[in-house]
Amino acid sequence: MAFRQILGVAFVPVDDVEEAFHQAKENIPDEMKPFSKYFEETYVLGRVVRGRRRAAARYPPYLWNQHLAARHNEPRTNNATEAWHNRFQKMIGKSHPTIFNLVKEFQKEEADVRVMMAELDGGRTIRQPQRQKYRRINERLQNLTNHYAEYKEEGRIVDFTRACGHNFCAD
Repeated sequence: MAFRQILGVAFVPVDDVEEAFHQAKENIPDEMKPFSKYFEETYVLGRVVRGRRRAAARYPPYLWNQHLAARHNEPRTNNATEAWHNRFQKMIGKSHPTIFNLVKEFQKEEADVRVMMAELDGGRTIRQPQRQKYRRINERLQNLTNHYAEYKEEGRIVDFTRACGHNFCAD
């Protein structure tokens, strides 16, 4: 439960991440304290250096926060980019192609993209339908993030992070 609540911090607005994390941290069992410290130092506040000042977090919240993506039902991953990269790498067939082979493959890719654009202009859809499981998760996260201001106003950020973490891990 506490781990899911920490995951839910990713869905609060960037400006509220620190507050939400501190509230979530209050519910962490002792066996999760090392994880909490790691998360705080790496993703939220940074680590304390020389006893008093903090170095910036290695991965600050603006890099990993998903509030706006969930709110606008946008992809939260780069899976589409990874899929393209894998497909392109298979087309090339080797890790280190010559510049001439690479240019030739980019030209083929451009031709394919032009065909896809023409098909889209003609009304064809390219995007594969999302699995129902993920569609439900996205809808629940979108609904929660659209109501974040109410949770905050009522002093229920912990309930918000708990619900987001639960829905993110649901199904």
